[in-house]
Amino acid sequence: MALLRALTNSAKNSSSFSSLNFHQAPPLLGFIFDGNPTLDQMRQILDLSFRNLPNHLKTCLLYLAMYPDDHEIHRVDLLRQWIAEGFVCPTPGLDAEDVAISYFNELINRSMIQPVVTDINGELRSCRVHDIMLDLIRSKIEEENFISVLNDPEVVLWMHRNILRASLQCFGEECRVTSAVVNGSLSKVRSVYAFGGFSCQSLMLLKYVRVLHLDIGYGRNDMLDLTGISRLFLLRHLQVISNTRIELPSQIGELQQLETLDLPVSVPGPKTVPTNFPSDIVSLPLLLHLLVQGGTVLPNGIGRLRLVRTLWSFDIGLNSVENIEGLGEMTSQNDFAAKMAADQLKPLVYVSVCSSCASKNNNRALS
Repeated sequence: MALLRALTNSAKNSSSFSSLNFHQAPPLLGFIFDGNPTLDQMRQILDLSFRNLPNHLKTCLLYLAMYPDDHEIHRVDLLRQWIAEGFVCPTPGLDAEDVAISYFNELINRSMIQPVVTDINGELRSCRVHDIMLDLIRSKIEEENFISVLNDPEVVLWMHRNILRASLQCFGEECRVTSAVVNGSLSKVRSVYAFGGFSCQSLMLLKYVRVLHLDIGYGRNDMLDLTGISRLFLLRHLQVISNTRIELPSQIGELQQLETLDLPVSVPGPKTVPTNFPSDIVSLPLLLHLLVQGGTVLPNGIGRLRLVRTLWSFDIGLNSVENIEGLGEMTSQNDFAAKMAADQLKPLVYVSVCSSCASKNNNRALS
């Protein structure tokens, strides 16, 4: 692994690695390469390292092909996506998120992915995939039909296979995912990541989709119509990265598998507050992570979401007293974290919230 750490820290476009010390390489690699490796030889090293991974780590590593080149991948998002995909093996006595963290840490320790941002507590917050490693991953996903990376959605019209996971990467001009595409090779797609300027309304027709990640960028003046998500009955994970206004359906109670609802949080204000926030969100039995922007008024009854672990950002100034009191009911069997803007905290209300949450023995954090 010392060799791999040196390799992944090398310059991205270098084709020779004279600075590497092969006396630090594992015996097998030292036997194969007597001296400094060429680019092709380094690919062989990485391929050997990949083949030596346990199957569950291979799957999790291949999944990183869903992201574009040189993309900073946030750890918390990746863990939730792995869980939603069913990649995390149940382990007695351990929570699924803890198991996913162990997968992530092992890929870091094996130098298969690179650390990017570490917080003040020394906890890794994001990672990136080296270009050469990403090339290897993409060759593997093509062989196994694991993920299809598409720069033009219309290309799938000529594909004679069903796509299981699609990464739609269209930067620059807006792309349209047409009904013909949806009814063709994407008809049974389980996961869709869309990057760039997309007209995504047809994506709402993907009835088998479980993970939907829409990174449509900032500075858009239009509205993102997500009213169709109410028909995505298998949806487990919905994440939108943008500061555009979002239109949600009035009811989403039939999304009984939904675990993560992550809507834009970066630019709070009237332009980004979603209209008609679904009143029946409080009836979603498996919801674990609810992330909304500041200024969002949640429907009464939020305390019924007993499994919720992440609530961000709960607006103390706008939400009802019933919901403020209900925060204490959301942590009976799980950890809970609420993030609130400092300028919205009212001392008396804050004391009330803390008192309510403190009554739960296994509550971990309120910040």
